[in-house]
Amino acid sequence: MVEQRPAEPAAGVPEVDGDLIDLQAAVEHLGHEVGDRLIGVVGYHPQLARLLAGRHDRQRPRVVLRDLGHADVREHLPGRPLDLLQAGKFGRPGHPDAHEFIISRTGCRPSAGRGGKMTPGGRRESGADVRVVVAGAGFAGLLAAYRVAQAGHEVVVLEARDRVGGRVWSQELVPGDPRSVVERGGEFVLDGYDVMRAVLAELGLELADTTMSYDEREPRGGAVTTARDVARCAAAVAGAAASAPPGASLAEVAARWPGSAAALAAFVSRVVVTHGVDAEVLAAAAVTDVTGGFARRPSWRVAGGNQRVATGLAGRLGSPVRLRSPVRAIEHDHEGVRVRTAGGAVTGDAVIVAVPMAVLRALPFSPPLPEARREAWRRAGLAHNAKLHLPLTRPAAASAVQSVPGRFWTWTATDASGQVQPVLHAFGGTEPGLAALGVADGPAGWASRVAALRPELSLDPDRALLTTWNDDPWAGESYSAHTVEVAGGDELIVAPEGRVHFAGEHTAGAWAGLMEGALRSGARAADEVLAAARR
Repeated sequence: MVEQRPAEPAAGVPEVDGDLIDLQAAVEHLGHEVGDRLIGVVGYHPQLARLLAGRHDRQRPRVVLRDLGHADVREHLPGRPLDLLQAGKFGRPGHPDAHEFIISRTGCRPSAGRGGKMTPGGRRESGADVRVVVAGAGFAGLLAAYRVAQAGHEVVVLEARDRVGGRVWSQELVPGDPRSVVERGGEFVLDGYDVMRAVLAELGLELADTTMSYDEREPRGGAVTTARDVARCAAAVAGAAASAPPGASLAEVAARWPGSAAALAAFVSRVVVTHGVDAEVLAAAAVTDVTGGFARRPSWRVAGGNQRVATGLAGRLGSPVRLRSPVRAIEHDHEGVRVRTAGGAVTGDAVIVAVPMAVLRALPFSPPLPEARREAWRRAGLAHNAKLHLPLTRPAAASAVQSVPGRFWTWTATDASGQVQPVLHAFGGTEPGLAALGVADGPAGWASRVAALRPELSLDPDRALLTTWNDDPWAGESYSAHTVEVAGGDELIVAPEGRVHFAGEHTAGAWAGLMEGALRSGARAADEVLAAARR
């Protein structure tokens, strides 16, 4: 996990007259750490320049003042490579001698060919970094930041939580037992997760086969049916959904199924749990997406926990990832962006907003974004889901069992050791379904329902772990849901708005709601920013 490091005072920096600037305040205002890789605020002041020219210390950050209209600062620091990153006006409040300053970084690679810094006219000056601010350190935000940084530009990642990963969260159910690692958020890696596999290879991570199949589940609790009958029903309904008119609900399409009522009940129960909304509001088109298969296929998890993808990316990025830094507002114009947090503002040339849709809806933008985009956000569906994990007190085989009337399913799975984890996992969905399970009151009620569904297992319900996302202030949803209100594709959810770009699973089209979708959206947003930097 990446820890946030607070800014330290710049050692060895001489005092500056009050009519110029409070250096530390300026650095904090720009959101920079004062460390080995930063010089600090660069501006011109002859007396200070002469002073520092005689106190050259390669082991410390250096601060020089230079008015942007005067001589190049490089003449005062011979042999020290500089990259000029971001401009802004600072000065003592009310004092007439306020100056424009820039942050400069030392020890950078040559910046030729990087694309350049944006100018007020919308073009870029060659030979300077583009600074990109990323809101959110989930899969989407981290991969976007990593791809931008790989291209040689500066990034700052602002994350509200005290951890990275967003709605991907791996934790030991039994503290100290690595074989009890559970996924409190996104879990399964399926066929077609090509970006996920590429990122895993880049980070040196591996997948572990779960042995059970995400796609094939034994239905229990309702009228008697079989997994084969449910699969036949699913195929028929999916075919009908593909030709249904826009705005048709799953309930409308499913009602035309002429076959087994028990199979239909199991199918609908499973689909609404997966999508987190009831059949009356779930778009029929949702059952033809990439997770719609009911035939047995393999499924995987990241060995050691899916959150290792996030911690791996954050580790590559290093100190630019700032935890406990929730974004409060975003200001944007033709000159740049200013992202406001509780600790101040971070400025940049562009921002990638990679927060969940429920959070995005409430985020203030100045100037306000067009009403058409806001309306697209309001149309987006929010799924309601929860997860429950219970320790097993005796070994069990890999399995997948669905409670048809209970609107949840359960599974046991192998990990990287090839053995079944000593944990039973459960996943429930829809607002009425979660209310019936009593999740608002804690895990006990749901744990008793799980025990009744799986009498063949020996469980420890007293150590059950419950995770909900809709009441999480930094999520507000488990993921996005394709409801009947979502217009065809809603391209406005994806399209950039000037210097503001959007990422997150809700922007991933057919891959929405999935870890793969989050990663794909981050790569797409990074490509947008890099393409703009080359123009």
